Amino acid sequence: TRPALGHDLFQDALAAVADVFSRAVAHAVLAATGREGAPAYLDVFPSALRKEP
Repeated sequence: TRPALGHDLFQDALAAVADVFSRAVAHAVLAATGREGAPAYLDVFPSALRKEP
């Protein structure tokens, strides 16, 4: 059986949403601040912050 006509478009939309969501999570992790006993990601891995030239 063939997929419905809009199936490929729907799959492309889902892939785009997944990309946007993963970028938002990464930005949130890098922007987070730590607290006592729970350091932020950049507190543990400061080299994760890309330095602009």
